[in-house]
Amino acid sequence: YRFGGLALGASDGKLDGVLKQVQLGAYAAQCQRFLNAAPSNFGASVGDSISCCPTSSIPGWVNFANQTWATGSRLQTSSLAKGGAYTGAGISNNNALYQWTNFVRGKNYGVLFVLAGVNDIKSGLNMTTALANLTQIWDEARADRLQLVVMTLTPCSSNAGWNGAKQTQLETLNTAIRAYAAAHPGVILVDLYNSALRDGTALAAAYDSGDGLHPNAAGSALIASLVTAGRP
Repeated sequence: YRFGGLALGASDGKLDGVLKQVQLGAYAAQCQRFLNAAPSNFGASVGDSISCCPTSSIPGWVNFANQTWATGSRLQTSSLAKGGAYTGAGISNNNALYQWTNFVRGKNYGVLFVLAGVNDIKSGLNMTTALANLTQIWDEARADRLQLVVMTLTPCSSNAGWNGAKQTQLETLNTAIRAYAAAHPGVILVDLYNSALRDGTALAAAYDSGDGLHPNAAGSALIASLVTAGRP
């Protein structure tokens, strides 16, 4: 694999060695064989389209991180958030939990990166459920002795349909993410919200793909640099 990476999701369905999304279904067997063979120094990223591919033409932060990560420690991402068989209310965290349980846990990964929650807010999922899903992933990863890297949700107040209530939920989840990292020594926090990505409560124009939510290529590269700066 060219970058040692494979993203699971709904895209062009190709399995050609380049980090991208792969449609579950016809390619499920190939995906599962790759996941089962993951070496212990690989990392897995569970979450949504911000990690795997903000748009069809913009790579996610994982793709940029793969190009700078130390040889032998490439990332692998498992992002099922864009379509496929598992869409619905709470797409991000429910899918992140599904990703973790079915494609990452017990597959010999050494590092887990978690960036998930904004789709739960957008879809109206109860925040108690959203946080419970995240906490289950975090707790199980720690119990399995993976290096856990938790990431705060990115700013997105200029996204269509965003409002004050959603912003409060985002800040509540981010507070919980920071608190979990602070309460558990060894957990690495990457605070994307409190970074150059943010302009007020919005995604900064320089890093915005145009919808106020998904980062452009520069934004994905910035996220990758923040993650790799704190890498284990």
